[in-house]
Amino acid sequence: MTLIFHDLALILLLCVLLASAETLQGIVRAAVLVPRLGKKTALKISAITSSLPGPVNTN
Repeated sequence: MTLIFHDLALILLLCVLLASAETLQGIVRAAVLVPRLGKKTALKISAITSSLPGPVNTN
């Protein structure tokens, strides 16, 4: 029972972290990229950077 609870808690934590990262990316795009590059270019850059893989943990 605790293993299932642990797995569900881990999944929930990962969902919250992913949502937080997407929110921060949107804030940075709106605050930094849009004023400097324009909305269209900022959206293109944002789409590219959000699809790049992050660092890989080799433990």
